[in-house]
Amino acid sequence: MDMIRNGEHSDIGAEKLRGLLKILPENDESEMLRTFEGDRGRLGNAEKFLITLMDVPQYKLRIESMLLKEEFEAVMDQIEPCVNAVIYAARDLLANPHLHELLYMVLVAGNFLNSGGYAGNAAGMKLSSLQKLTDIRANKPGMTLLHYVVQQAERKDAELLKFPDEMSCLEEATRTTMEQLKGEMNQLDARIAKISKQLQASSTSPEIVKQMGNFLQVAANDLVSLKEGVEEVERVRLEVAEYFCEDAGSFKLEECFRVMYSFCCK
Repeated sequence: MDMIRNGEHSDIGAEKLRGLLKILPENDESEMLRTFEGDRGRLGNAEKFLITLMDVPQYKLRIESMLLKEEFEAVMDQIEPCVNAVIYAARDLLANPHLHELLYMVLVAGNFLNSGGYAGNAAGMKLSSLQKLTDIRANKPGMTLLHYVVQQAERKDAELLKFPDEMSCLEEATRTTMEQLKGEMNQLDARIAKISKQLQASSTSPEIVKQMGNFLQVAANDLVSLKEGVEEVERVRLEVAEYFCEDAGSFKLEECFRVMYSFCCK
């Protein structure tokens, strides 16, 4: 109980703190335990523990505060690299000259194949076109449009084919789901707001406020930086959508990265 009273979250650990929150008594159970006047020695170990815990002022707030301090850094360490990987991967798509040159060659080849048709003078290409490169076959056995483009690239400049090595964050970005990351970020934000509001209440023990120290301010600042990263993801998402002539409303970077990674692996 002293560790809970003193806010020693590191010594208790996140797993035990989560376990404590799960077994905390409901209001009616708390009242029953508080008003128990019988022989405590006849109570079970769980009931004895809860009665002792309830002697700690604002025990639930203490446990929630400790768990937030214990989990915050780990959650941020999980989210931030993923957000950065998405941003870097998107910027690579927008700025890699070798990739752009290769995509231009795909566009030229596609326009040649479609010459005379409605799609024979396209100014740009959609991501779905990359998925079809291995489906379009030449007269030569085993030869696809992708093989043709690769051959042309090798003749023009073999360095063009090194673009996959220049996109170091692409693979990691394919494993990232922004909606999930946003959800985790919003949960963290809500927890910080909830604890902050409780700590500002006049009924809150100064001891708990002191234990939290400047953690909440540091955490709030870290979240501001994370939110700025998420906003940057949205900006680059719109840029990539425009570059690939996709509908900005429905375009998802996750799908784009998967298509591009598949293209790189081919």
